[in-house]
Amino acid sequence: MTKRCFVIAPIGDEGTEVREHSDEVFEFIIEPAMKECGIKPIRSDFLHQAGQISTQIYDAIQTYELCVVVLTYENPNVFYELAIAQCAVKPVIPLIEKGKKLPFDLKDERAVFYDLKLTSHRDRTYIDQIISIVKNLEENNWEVPSSIPGFKPRDETGIGDFEYFQMTQKYGDQDDWAKLLINTRERFELLSKSGNSWKLVQDFAQKLRQKGQEGCKIRILIYHKENPSLREIINEHIEEKSYNMRCAEIDINIEFYKKIAESSDNIEVRQMLKGCPSNTFTITDEYTMYIPYFYSEKALFTPLFKCKKDSYMYSLLEKEFESLWEMNG
Repeated sequence: MTKRCFVIAPIGDEGTEVREHSDEVFEFIIEPAMKECGIKPIRSDFLHQAGQISTQIYDAIQTYELCVVVLTYENPNVFYELAIAQCAVKPVIPLIEKGKKLPFDLKDERAVFYDLKLTSHRDRTYIDQIISIVKNLEENNWEVPSSIPGFKPRDETGIGDFEYFQMTQKYGDQDDWAKLLINTRERFELLSKSGNSWKLVQDFAQKLRQKGQEGCKIRILIYHKENPSLREIINEHIEEKSYNMRCAEIDINIEFYKKIAESSDNIEVRQMLKGCPSNTFTITDEYTMYIPYFYSEKALFTPLFKCKKDSYMYSLLEKEFESLWEMNG
């Protein structure tokens, strides 16, 4: 998934000095630097979704990997959006024209003092400075200390990037689970011991076939009964199904899913002979439903995390699924 950078900058009206300056900083410094880093830079005037632009700006600041802020012209909106980024504890790269001073509260930040001379563009002076900062951020997994001592952003207090349910059974009924499949358009990925829980959703096979025929990419990954770790994650003292019963269930379910896969090239099924995931999860366009395995408790009574797209947990589970999928190709 392509990483994104939100560019906080004074926009100004078409034809003004401010707009011309912002466009040149974006085109000749920010955009080429981000392109080399595999990051897509987006400025507020590039956001064209329906709805309030301010809401889209706040969402971008909180969900994109980092922000670049152009402080030249001391624009009030720029300082306001920068404060939001600091409250969200997002990585921020300040840019300011040479000859100007950083505001006092930003004096300790690693800033880029730029000019728009042709020689600077030719020598990649400021492009390389930004690339160096981005690489450092990547090495630190995009984590930065809070600029406000003792302050916690919303997603660190359990509000924002994910919803937490103390027990999986409290998430909702089968209709609530069905909505996740019904509402997704591009992807549906499932990692599970046996894939049995999703079969409880009414008309699940029909819904899965329909999604595949509509172009949704579906991948199902369940345990192989000969995976040496399978026996170790089954606690026969608390589960209703013994190890042998679970193996028989896997045999039945793999045939169930393979038969569904015959209806569309968009549906693939694999079994995990290698790997030992300690969780089950589902990934859709907008969410991932993550349930950790506990040896001492049934799955219905273990926590559930509903994580939003663009959250760190969503990207982590994407990577987890892809690794196990490739390992068992």
